[in-house]
Amino acid sequence: MHVATETSTVFNNDREDLGKKVKDWLVEAGIYRDKVPDEKANWHYVVEIGPGAVLDVAQQKGKEDMVIIASGITLSKPHYDALRNMPRSKRDELLWDMRFKLLFQPCDFTILPNEAELQTFQFTRGLFQDGLTKQGLMDSLAMVHRCKLFVNWKMIQMFGEGPKTMDHGIYQ
Repeated sequence: MHVATETSTVFNNDREDLGKKVKDWLVEAGIYRDKVPDEKANWHYVVEIGPGAVLDVAQQKGKEDMVIIASGITLSKPHYDALRNMPRSKRDELLWDMRFKLLFQPCDFTILPNEAELQTFQFTRGLFQDGLTKQGLMDSLAMVHRCKLFVNWKMIQMFGEGPKTMDHGIYQ
């Protein structure tokens, strides 16, 4: 028999219970910023894990057994222009290198709107309810954030500092 404790991953299959627990953990960590109205989610929170480092934590409707952490980074106009103006072979080499490095990170990523017109990298990490812990949530937030840092730092390495790349949650 499993006895639920404060650090237990046992929830009573009530999405509000899970949402409250996740919000409590985010508040305790000092990173909770706001609740977002979202028709596609049972609950949706915005967190800020550092100055301007915004991520979303949500539970999508129909996926009550999972918490999703999502965030994106949009290239600044100078970085976008510099990338587009690179010789095709150099741009392809850079993007393949980034894809292969991101492939081995514990997050999923999408290039938006598409790879030919790369403007935004979207990162997500799902955590199943049956294994959800405060440590797992915090580690996952850090993993998504590190993926965003990788993109930002790669652009700075390639094209110089320039204006800050736009760091955002799933709502821009």
